[in-house]
Amino acid sequence: MKEADASTLPLGPLVEKSGPEAAPYDSGVSVSMEANEHAPGLARMLLAQFAAEFPDDVIQRASLATSELITNAVRHGSNDGTELELRLWRSADLLVVEVIDTGKATPAEGDLQGGFGLGIVSTVSERFRSVRADAWHVTAEFSPR
Repeated sequence: MKEADASTLPLGPLVEKSGPEAAPYDSGVSVSMEANEHAPGLARMLLAQFAAEFPDDVIQRASLATSELITNAVRHGSNDGTELELRLWRSADLLVVEVIDTGKATPAEGDLQGGFGLGIVSTVSERFRSVRADAWHVTAEFSPR
């Protein structure tokens, strides 16, 4: 794992550029990792540490979504060994997960070998979106239910 910046980031420009709508976040981190079979587990571990103050249901749903987003990026976007970026933000009642994938591939419609990951993310999150600009920016938001 190569760590881009594991410190708390000033999130104003980051949020305006590619993250959730501007909102008062208490803290955020951005971590780069290799796109390989270890990435989903590493991302879940980072999320669990970052979101430790949230209720268990939020952590469980966010962990499932994070795993699905990273797995999707590894399988369908990035090539093995290229980097993915995981961005996490939090406030008192909101946890935001963003995965940035610079890979060029677009997931195939109706892939019978899987294809359920983004549907799962949409179901377990309060809000979900995927935008292709210079890279895929996939964002999911979680709050206590």
